This record gives sequence, structure tokens and C-alpha cells, in this order.
Amino acid sequence: MENAAQFEILDLGITYAATSEVWVSALSRIGAVHGVPVGVEGAAPPGGFDLSPGGLRECVEQFRRAVEFGRRDPDLGRAIARVLGELAFRVEEVRALLQRTRGVAADRGCSLVVRVQAAPQSLADLPWELLPDPEAGPNRYLTLAPNTHVARLARVRTYTVRAEPLPPPLRLLLILSSPPLGDDADAPSFDVYEEKRNLLAELQPLVDAGLLEVDVEDRPTLENLRHRVIQRQRGYHLVHYTGHARPDAVRLEAGRGRGEWVPRDAFNDLLRSCPQLRLVFFAGCETAQAPAATDPGRWRDALSLADLCVRDACPVVVGMQARLPFPAERLFTRFFYRGLAGGRSVAEALSLARAAAHDDPHAGRGQLAWAVPSLFFGGEPPGRLLDGRPPPPPAPRRPREQLKIDVDEGEREFFARHIDLRTAVDFLTGRTPGKRVLWICEPVGGEKTRLIDRALEDVGEAIDYLLFVPVGHLLGKPDPVLYLCGLVAELLGRRDGKARRKQDDWGPADWWVRLVDEVVCKPFAVVLDASRAASPADLERLAAALRTLAQRQNARLVVLNPPTHDPPPWDGLAGRVELVKLKPYDPDDVLRWVGRNRPALLDGRFDSPALAAKFRELGPHLEHWSALAEEADLDRNAKISMLVEKALRRAGAGPISGGPEAKTPPGGLAPLRVACAGPDIEGRQKEFADALTVQAGLHGVGGRVVGAAAGDVSAGLGRLLDLPSPFADRKTAPDGKVLGWLNEALGAMADVVLLDFASAGANTVVDLLWRRVARAAAAQGVLVLGCGSAAPVYPGWLPEVLAAGPARDGRVAPGTHWDPGAGKPDLFAPESVAGTPLASVVHDPQRQGPALAALHVLTAAVLVWATDRRLRADDVRAILVGTAREMPTPEGVPGPAPRELDVEAALRRARTRFVLEALAAGPLGVDGLVSACPFPTGVTVRLVDRLVEENTLVKAVGAAGEHYSLRGQAEGGPAPA
Repeated sequence: MENAAQFEILDLGITYAATSEVWVSALSRIGAVHGVPVGVEGAAPPGGFDLSPGGLRECVEQFRRAVEFGRRDPDLGRAIARVLGELAFRVEEVRALLQRTRGVAADRGCSLVVRVQAAPQSLADLPWELLPDPEAGPNRYLTLAPNTHVARLARVRTYTVRAEPLPPPLRLLLILSSPPLGDDADAPSFDVYEEKRNLLAELQPLVDAGLLEVDVEDRPTLENLRHRVIQRQRGYHLVHYTGHARPDAVRLEAGRGRGEWVPRDAFNDLLRSCPQLRLVFFAGCETAQAPAATDPGRWRDALSLADLCVRDACPVVVGMQARLPFPAERLFTRFFYRGLAGGRSVAEALSLARAAAHDDPHAGRGQLAWAVPSLFFGGEPPGRLLDGRPPPPPAPRRPREQLKIDVDEGEREFFARHIDLRTAVDFLTGRTPGKRVLWICEPVGGEKTRLIDRALEDVGEAIDYLLFVPVGHLLGKPDPVLYLCGLVAELLGRRDGKARRKQDDWGPADWWVRLVDEVVCKPFAVVLDASRAASPADLERLAAALRTLAQRQNARLVVLNPPTHDPPPWDGLAGRVELVKLKPYDPDDVLRWVGRNRPALLDGRFDSPALAAKFRELGPHLEHWSALAEEADLDRNAKISMLVEKALRRAGAGPISGGPEAKTPPGGLAPLRVACAGPDIEGRQKEFADALTVQAGLHGVGGRVVGAAAGDVSAGLGRLLDLPSPFADRKTAPDGKVLGWLNEALGAMADVVLLDFASAGANTVVDLLWRRVARAAAAQGVLVLGCGSAAPVYPGWLPEVLAAGPARDGRVAPGTHWDPGAGKPDLFAPESVAGTPLASVVHDPQRQGPALAALHVLTAAVLVWATDRRLRADDVRAILVGTAREMPTPEGVPGPAPRELDVEAALRRARTRFVLEALAAGPLGVDGLVSACPFPTGVTVRLVDRLVEENTLVKAVGAAGEHYSLRGQAEGGPAPA
């Protein structure tokens, strides 16, 4: 047959006969070597691994870790090659047969395929793709040699294989699986649309040439995949899977963003419904690994997913031996499909991809990612897929008609909002029935535009027309609606050449109604950027026009809005708004992005905690983390602190501190402004900002707190005000100086003020001044925190001040005054910061007392307020006090019990408001709730589960997955307030 004529075959069998002996066999068309023993004792190569089962397992484990973290370790590759060379080529007759067979292949002008079959599993798991070339020295690999391929011979095949080349076009099913919801820590979601765009960009030349037809399934439930296969008369010729995988399962969707592990047998059953399937490419991790060791009598259970797929469903399979970083995966995909398009065989295309990865400055040059893909086949060698016939002419494509006015587009690579992006894409492609408006808001400026820009690119040809215009641009015209009509008419006319003109007897609203009739019949998206709108009233000037559009089915209206502007209560709009509230990135978001895109940072040199600590300096900017990865690659010996400084300079961020105070970004909220005065934190403001940032990450609050001199406000959590401290050179300060400092803080528009200060208040004039300033702060909406003590003190005992007292082991600390009549101190908190990130703030971490308790309360106040910036100071105070735990009343003190701070309960109450508001318009799936709640996915899922347990929410499960509703709505009664 044609494909068989392309190759000479050498079968290489390597089997353990006992723990101290390996048998090697080799067979080709011109000779054979059968069952030659190779002793393993005393055969450990210098600098390599011993050949015992334990040594081989260590060899495999080091290979996988080096690949996963993008480690540059050429010595490891050479050490593994020496092990494989000892096993396969120590016998002279095997080496001779290999060379003779290579000579025959060269004489015929074809390629040599070395088919490896190794057993038991300790041998099969070895990366045989690193086999050394016996004739090219110890540093060259056989599979990189010209016209030579190393493949795995499947252990079982149970069907007849027909491998003749096919006429074009080949039909490819591209499966992109990244369920964003779930608790599987080993399978974090990735940006499925980034992968989709990269893959389609590589495949587009084949599509344009008529060689390939691509169907994309990015919601791969088993039901959706079956539907895809049924739509094609003979199924697909190729299946490409990108997603998470284990040796025994692939991770697909179960509906509404939830993930589930689908057993390999069930997935293979799906593939078997494609009778002309010729190739499966598993880009998911660990698809060429065998499951954990099992009973030797159950050897079928030890087959890898790729091996089992060859047995059941497809003659040729490419699987992965390790977790391949995304940059290397993209490189492989690009050159592999280019090779197929150029008429090369599957084996040749894979060799082309290996060589590209081996020589790439980022994925190669000492890295071992090029050896990860394993080629499995069970019949004839993997030859060409296309038979060389000319393809049919492809269908013409028309570019999108679009008009973008005053749009600042950021780099699309630096983006880590998979769930929000998924929501936006679903809306734009009509996957959210009943939703007419996508309302996107965020606490800081810039990310809204990047999100919708990414979504509009990722929907591709699903949108034919795009109008992107700032609201301010429209409002600057004499008649905003008339101008909007002109823009829409211009876009519609570009496609068909027909002019849309306003009749003389039409007003702007009349013309708009007629244009809307046409807009809703086409894939037309209208994006209004209201980020710079001064108030919600600005949008009211366009309210009638927007309402007219939102009332129509198939409307695609996107509004980018400041976080304080909720969707307006327009008539008929209830239940038709898809709400997305963006949150600042937290350290977990950043580390997930790093793990998929810059894995070299997470190798043995820098672990996750060390990198997470640098969030305080690099912040949520993914560009900074990319620069850090580049600097780390250039200098493998530098300390991380030096690399961070270089990364910030490379990214153009300036120094870590210093520079003028930054302004609030357009359309964003200023970070919380925090002012602190007290002897304990004097001179340690930067450490204090760092400690608050770490605490925020531990509690799932995004963003960071920056020091007084830092110029970055985009983190969106908080910044310390730079005010001269009254405690600059002393442990104490007179009331007058502290009062003067407090007045300065109020003048600087502080949101939260901490006074680590206590005065007995004996002076009447001072008492009056404290009361006056405290009332001014309350009137200005400032949350003032003070300290409790052994007696009533100023300013803590003033009603406008939230006083913190020290607690020890859940009780009021000895020597602390509890005044049940006044309810002072208002809150108790741990009397020490030892063992917490706040320990770095104080000069003596072991010190105890009310000042340390106040630091805990300040932290909680900042986290609660940052969670919901719509809150007022009184709201924050009420949440902190209302969620506090009751403590035992001190002996001999009658009256109400004191209360101890509960940070998680306070955050839970602040977050619950978002869930209840999101469900007020009707039921939502957990994916919709995640988008509508500006906190991490895991936090949302856990909160929703708790609200179900508390009977606040009702959970129902249907064909599309679970959805949630408010208790009153589910029972037909009024929703809870």
C-alpha cells in the first residue's frame, strides 16, 4: 500500500525478564535479533540513573518535572539518553541491524520508523523519544536524525485499519475543553479562546486552500460532541483535543461551566462513531502516561489513554507523556499541521514539529518539551493523510464591517479572565437566550475594554457588524441619537452599498426605530463605552434609544460602565441584562496565568509562595510577570528581588516606589485611602501595605495595597496616605499633634483612619476638639478606628469611633476595660499579630495589646470595603460588628456580651449582597453568578453552596446543569429583601 511504501520498519522490543535482567529484541525486513539478555546490575552510566525499576521511575519523574516547569537542563536529557542507549543498543547486533535497516531506507529514498514496544510499565513509561543515535555521538537523538522516527507500537488493536490517503478536504473536530468551575486543583481553567485563536490561525492556511474543514466545540459536553459527530455524515477524519487529561480520563463539561472527568472508555466510544477517523491528537497532559500500577493480571487497566484509543478507535494517535506548557504546545501544533498541509506523513509532520521545538529559543535550547509527544499506531506506519488530489475551492470569507472610535486596545496575551470572557462570548454569539444587554463594570479602568476587545475577536465571523463608540463622543454632538443613527447607517451601507437616509418627516427616534429593525436581523454588536460618563444621568440622554434596542430579540448591546453605575431600571429591561462585574486580579489569578504561560518561573528555583510574595511589588499586571520570566531566563543565578527590579524596568513601570501620586484611572474608583498614625508602625508603612496585600490574598480579595509613594492605582484595593506622623521621633504624642494629623487626613480625603493612640481626656478643651473632629469625620464618611485600654480613653470611647480591644483565647484580654453600657470597645480582636503577615509591621512582633487588635480590625475593614465599594463607612462598621462572635462576659460585669471580630463572616455578608442582587431578576447558573460577583470563582461557588445550605437559595438541576434562585422566587412568593 502507498503508506507502507514510505517507510522501512525496525521493531524494538525491550522487556524485563527479572529485576536484574532486560531482554532486547529487534526485527526488520533484513534481519532479526531475538531475546538477547542485557544485565542491569552494575550498568549505571556515569552521571545517569541506575537501571533498576526504582531508578527508572526516578528518571521518568525528573523528565516530567523538567518539562512541566520549562526547565533548561541539557544534562538531564543526556543522562536519560544514556539510560535508553544502555537498554536498547548495548547489544552490538541490535546496533548493526539498526544501521543496515537505515541503509536500506536510504537506498529506497524513504524513512526509517523505529517502533518501540517496552514492558512492563516501568520500561514503557520511559521517554523513548530521547533514544540516542548510536552513530552520532552521545549528544544527538535518533528521532531528530534525518528521515528517522521513533514511535510506540500499540500493545493491542482489535479492528481492521484502512490507511489509504483521503481526498481533500479533511474534516477536523477541534475540542477545546476548559470548564471554568470546579474544585479540582490539578485542573485549573485556561483561556480556551486564546488557544482557539492560536489553533485556528495555524489551521487557516489549510482552510483557505480547501484542504481542511474545521468544526470547533468549546463547550464539550458528551451530548454536544455527539451532536457534532452526528451532523457529519461519516464523522471526522481528525480529532484534536486541547484540555486537561489524566491517564484514565479526559475533563469535559457537565453543563453551565462545571467540569467532569469522563472515563477514557466513554470518550473512546464517542470516537468510534467516526468510521473514517485517521488521527487523534491529544494536546492534553498525561495522555501517553499509564495509570498507576495495578495488578499484573489486569494489564489492560495499565494502558495509557493514547494506547487504548489505538486499540478501540483510531489507527494513529499522538499523546503527551507530561504536562506540556502552552507555548510549547502551540509550537507543536503549528508545525505539525503545517507539515500535514504540505503533504508530509504524520510521522514526518511530527518530526518537523519536534525539530522546531528543539531549536526554538523559548521552548527549546536545553528544554525537553520536544520529546514529550509520543506517536502511537497499531497497523501500517502513519503515512500521508491527503492523497494529492486538488482541493475544492473554499467558500469566500468577508471581513467584519466595524467602526471603532477612540478605542485603546491592549495586548491580548496578558489576560486572565476566562469566565468573564466566556460570558461575553456567549452573549455575543447568542448563547444566552433572553439576554439583550451585556453590562460590564469594574473597580479600575482599562480591563473592560480589554475584555470586550478580546471577546469580539474571539467570536470571529459570528459578528458581521461592530460599532464601538464612547458615550462621551455621542453626548458631545448636538443630537446624540441622530449621530448614533448616522454611524449605524454607515456600517450597514458598507456591506451592501445601499444608503440609509433619514426621511424629512422622521425625527431621530423614528429613524432609529427603522434602523433597529435591520440591526436585530443581522449579527450586529453595539458597544457603548460609558467609562468616562460623569454620572448615570449621562446615559439617560440615550435611554430611549437604548431601551428601544434592548426590547428586541437578538439585540447585542454592550455597555462598559463604572462600577458605581448599576444597570438602570428602564422599563422592560428587568431580566434581560447579563451582568459582569470584573474584580482585580489576586495572587491566585496571577499564578494560574504564570503556570500556563510562563511555567519556568515555577520550577524548583521559585516556588508558588515565593512568587505570590512578589505580588506586592509586581502587582496584578501580567506584563510585569512576563518580564520577570524573561529576566529569570537571562540570569539563572540572580536573586528574585533583583529580578523583580529588572522586570519592572523592562516593563516600563519605573521604580517600585517613588514618583508622583497617580490619579484615578478614567472610569474607575480610587483605591481606598488609608491613614495610620501610631508608634508601632512608625516608619514601616511599606511593610504595612505589603502585609495588607498578603492578607487580602489569603481571604480571596483581589488587588493590592500600595505604599504612600507608589504610582500604581490600578490594583484597586488601597493606598496609604503620605502624611507626616505625630510619632516621628517619640513613643507618644500630645493630643494637639494627633488632632492636627487627623485633620490633615480628613483633608486628604481618607476613607479609613487608624489612631494607635489613647488619651485619658482630662482636658475639657481637648475633649471638645476630639468630639468635633470625630463628628466631622463621620459626616465626611470616614471610618475612624481607635484603641480600647484599661480605662475609657479618647478617641476610642467616642461614639463615632470604632474602638478595638485585645482578645486572648476567645475572651477579653486581662487588664482590658469592657464597658457594656457604652458597648466599648466595639470589637475585640487578637491581642497579637504573631504568626500573621501583620507581624512584619510592628517593631516587636511578640508585643500584645489594643494597638495590635486595632491592626486586625483595620485589615478587616479594608477587605470588606474593597469587596463592595458601594458601601459607606457606617455600612462597613455595621458589617464588622454585626458578624462578630459573642464572647463570654467578663466575670462580675453584667450586661451585653462583648463581640470578637470574624473576618470571614464579615466578608461573607458583604459578598452575599452581590449574589442576592444577581438573582433578583431571575434564576442563574453558577457560571452567571460567578460573572456577576466580583470575587474569585472558588469564593463564589463556596458562598452559593452555603446559601443553599442556609435555605436562602434554591438549587435545581436540569439538562443544562444546575441553576439557582432566591427562596421566595422559587416558591412563587416575594423574594427575600
